[in-house]
Amino acid sequence: MADSEGLSREQFRLLLLVAIGIGAVLLLAIIGVTAASVVWGTGGGGGAPTAAFEVQTIDRSDGVAANVSHAGGDAVNPESIVVEVNGEPRGTWTELGGQGPDIVARGHQLVLDDVAPGDSIAVVWTGDDERVELGRGTIRPG
Repeated sequence: MADSEGLSREQFRLLLLVAIGIGAVLLLAIIGVTAASVVWGTGGGGGAPTAAFEVQTIDRSDGVAANVSHAGGDAVNPESIVVEVNGEPRGTWTELGGQGPDIVARGHQLVLDDVAPGDSIAVVWTGDDERVELGRGTIRPG
């Protein structure tokens, strides 16, 4: 029975169920968008990581090599790190056999052979149409 001044119990229950349903759909949509941004990396600030890489010379009996290491800051996807020698890309962190197959974090290292004294080594992050140098060093004579 309808009350002339308000909703009947059945109308109120129906209105309450519709409101709960709409709220649940909105909540699921927000959770879905948040999960997608985490999985596909489109949220959370984006852009270049704040990380530092160091380049040191390794003296060997047959010449020199470069030890490239993550010195601190954000962990980085190894496929986003490109190592350049004298401005020429040598490969990604993964391609060059660096530590940390899934993520490069503080203390992870990469030994780069086939370098010579005077070579300039750059560690570059690439992604989202950006290119940011995260570290640089020059190979010293052995």
